[in-house]
Amino acid sequence: MWVAQWQTWMIAALTLLLVWSLFVTWLQIQQLYRLLTQPFHVGKSHYARVVSVSDGNVLWCRRRFRRRAVMLKLAYSSAPSLHKPHGIAAKAALSKAVKNQLLHIWVVGEDENCLHIEAYVGSKSLCELLIAKGWALATTSYARDRDERDYLLDLQKKAQAQKLGLWKTTPTKSTTRKTSVGKKSASSTSKLKTAPKAKTTTKKTKTNTSPKSAHWRA
Repeated sequence: MWVAQWQTWMIAALTLLLVWSLFVTWLQIQQLYRLLTQPFHVGKSHYARVVSVSDGNVLWCRRRFRRRAVMLKLAYSSAPSLHKPHGIAAKAALSKAVKNQLLHIWVVGEDENCLHIEAYVGSKSLCELLIAKGWALATTSYARDRDERDYLLDLQKKAQAQKLGLWKTTPTKSTTRKTSVGKKSASSTSKLKTAPKAKTTTKKTKTNTSPKSAHWRA
């Protein structure tokens, strides 16, 4: 009797062990599939070439021997989109910085849309380069410590003080239109203000015939 129960328990234990081993194998297969299909991974560093630039903050990169290009976003800087002021210029600055360059990429995070990276061109940080030239704003959400946060903000303050990149005061169409309208209204109001002066001058000319005015002329 006890032999039959022992065999039943052994079969159940072996069955559980087999199910567990199949589950672990399935997880390993999934991980291997991700390694083969996804070229970039959080917490890892990679070398990649830039395929295209979407705006001043988003790149499409591809690793060597990989056909798939992945959308990557700079983690330590933020640039305006294309439809905003200086957006096209910020994209041009990023395109110039990464042209014909091999990027050393460190994936620091991700969201539902893309991966967040820190990229290096040679030994220079791409985010710090854009912030120092004024084509991006400092983003401190991924800063490792307070010193790094203060360093990025200092780069932004220096670019702002020198009026570089985004900090240039260039008039937009709306502002020029407002100034032209303001000039027209100012000219119209000046005309209205000068109208009473003409009346006063006529009065003065009439009073010039008085003896007092004649005494002044004399």
